[in-house]
Amino acid sequence: MKKALIKLLKVKSLFSLAAIAMFIFLCVTDRITGEVAMGTISAIITYYFVKQEKEEPRTQGYVVPNAEEDDD
Repeated sequence: MKKALIKLLKVKSLFSLAAIAMFIFLCVTDRITGEVAMGTISAIITYYFVKQEKEEPRTQGYVVPNAEEDDD
């Protein structure tokens, strides 16, 4: 739980949450349409999860060969 809280408080996460809150506010106050807000929020969330998956590589049980080893 503590690690999850620390990850949540990273600058990038705070920026993402602030941007989402801003677009929700703009939508509620009728300064932008719901479609614009949802599109932008979806893009932010998609970017966050895709980036998170790239930072945590999964090998799915396969052995990743080491490029420095030679089979001589």
